[in-house]
Amino acid sequence: MTVGPMMQTMDTLVESVMERKTTYTCVCGRGFIDNEFAIQCDHCKEWFHGLCVSLYEFESEEIDRFYCTACHSLDNSLVLVPKAVTNNWRHNPTEPNPTEKAIQSGTQLFISNLKNKKFTDAKTDPSVVRRMRGQQLTLKELKRPFNRELNYSLNKKFTDAKTDPSVVRRMRGQQLTLKELLLNGFKVPILIETKDGLELTVPTKEEFGYRNLLDHYKADYMLDVIDVKRQMNIKMRVQDFVDKHSVEYERRSHVYNCISLEVSNNSLSGSVRAPNIVHKLSWVDNYWPAVESRPTVSKYCLISMKDSFTDFHIDFGGTSVWYHVLSGEKVFFIIKPTKQNLEQYEKWMSSPTSTDRFLPDI
Repeated sequence: MTVGPMMQTMDTLVESVMERKTTYTCVCGRGFIDNEFAIQCDHCKEWFHGLCVSLYEFESEEIDRFYCTACHSLDNSLVLVPKAVTNNWRHNPTEPNPTEKAIQSGTQLFISNLKNKKFTDAKTDPSVVRRMRGQQLTLKELKRPFNRELNYSLNKKFTDAKTDPSVVRRMRGQQLTLKELLLNGFKVPILIETKDGLELTVPTKEEFGYRNLLDHYKADYMLDVIDVKRQMNIKMRVQDFVDKHSVEYERRSHVYNCISLEVSNNSLSGSVRAPNIVHKLSWVDNYWPAVESRPTVSKYCLISMKDSFTDFHIDFGGTSVWYHVLSGEKVFFIIKPTKQNLEQYEKWMSSPTSTDRFLPDI
């Protein structure tokens, strides 16, 4: 099988075209452009756009041989012959001799091990998350001292926000006010179990799911997606993302995670209004000089398959973010930004083998 951007295979292609007196076009009738992914049939040697045969470039890395529809019908062979899988713990599942190599983040074995780790849970530990009612989140409440330290570091037993109140602060939506934050600060994540009192607007899970992406985007709109098992950023059409998401969990060969779909200027935007406290604190809403030049980073739609994993990171600019889980479950692993922890994080981030090590295990 031969794959690659067409500019890298031009000589081979021209030679093939001259020998068979064919035209330099795909079966779709369209020609090829530089850096466009294409794949060559291992039998007839014709070239095809990757998308014309429903194959992305990142998927071709696991394919050993490809046969076009015409050649496939001649001998009933497989259209795509996969490479032999050698492991479930490296970003390359066909990597030769993987036995002695480290488990990499996001892989099947990594996720399995992560599920078995013991952490302090914000649901039972009041020191992890501070819970409040919306009415309690006032400026006065936020000015009150809340200096309890997280009871873990990177090198200690993981703390669960279910049982440790120093990790997450629990509140009601009515308590989350500017006055509350000014009085008591915003030193730990705040967990609010219902949206009552937040003045938050979101669709219901019956009104919006991954299939509804096609109601707001054209089928060929390209999404930025993470291939979780490879921890690699890729591009994928909305239709393909929906189709792959529709495959039963047990039959999925890959896990895809869409975490950067900004919808401020999309038809979805009208269905989402951030909590009132977000607008009160937002520098963009309150101080940005010109509306037309405002950055559009306020509304993101995250759609993740089961077992999606995003490695430890600090959000751009150290910004604070809000999340509302519409459907399913999202687990956060939180590390307090102490001087020691930040130094370890910097070393981990700058290491070429960071994906081989789970940050809290360092």
